Amino acid sequence: MASSREVREWSKDPILSRHLSSTSGAQPVTERQTDTRALHQEVMAECSSPTCESIVTRANQYHCSSCSKNIGTKLLTTCNRIYHLAEEVNNALYHEYSGSVERHYQDAFSSELRKQKFRYQSETSIALHYNDFPLNDVRADYFILPGGPNKFEENIVLEVKHAASKAHQLQLFNYLHSGPTNNNLLTKKLRYGILLVWPQQHKPTYSEDGRFAELSSVQPPTMELWVTSNPRKRTKFELLSRWGE
Repeated sequence: MASSREVREWSKDPILSRHLSSTSGAQPVTERQTDTRALHQEVMAECSSPTCESIVTRANQYHCSSCSKNIGTKLLTTCNRIYHLAEEVNNALYHEYSGSVERHYQDAFSSELRKQKFRYQSETSIALHYNDFPLNDVRADYFILPGGPNKFEENIVLEVKHAASKAHQLQLFNYLHSGPTNNNLLTKKLRYGILLVWPQQHKPTYSEDGRFAELSSVQPPTMELWVTSNPRKRTKFELLSRWGE
């Protein structure tokens, strides 16, 4: 249980003090209020938009009100839900496998999407063209479609990887560039893409004599939301938000 002295120390923080003053008034501080304020302090974090430095809480869905309005509440709500599902999968499987286990994670993630009644299509082909002549095609892991818990009105391509790499971003950009050239309702107006990366399990730590070992703590997945910023040529993309960093 926090002491009155600890509460006074928290009040020195300019952000937390505004919360304390708004809730305390002239009333004495109770132990229950102290616990609530400690919880408020623990969940404070920066807005997930890469160009914003505002302070928000997890209860605010990772974003300040200004960024939520600029990016779009429906889009961010869908992305937040997707990231929560990714966290659940990662927490369950992080210590189950080592090395590249992308397929295992993806199968578990698909089961969570179905359980939450997301509308999606997996392994969707995107054809590549040369002067309208079809070449080979590539396959995107998921297309998240409007409907169910997703209130966003546009399709979102979602690529899932295990271990971060700049090449994964390039793959997502290629989907956003090539998708609209296809005569396919899923990709024709494609503008938004998500890159979801599962973390690799760190090496265990050992005691000095080598008799004892402990698995590393669970690392969070990372996720990025991108949008095509020049829809005609589709060669420029903007990072709208990050999760897990």
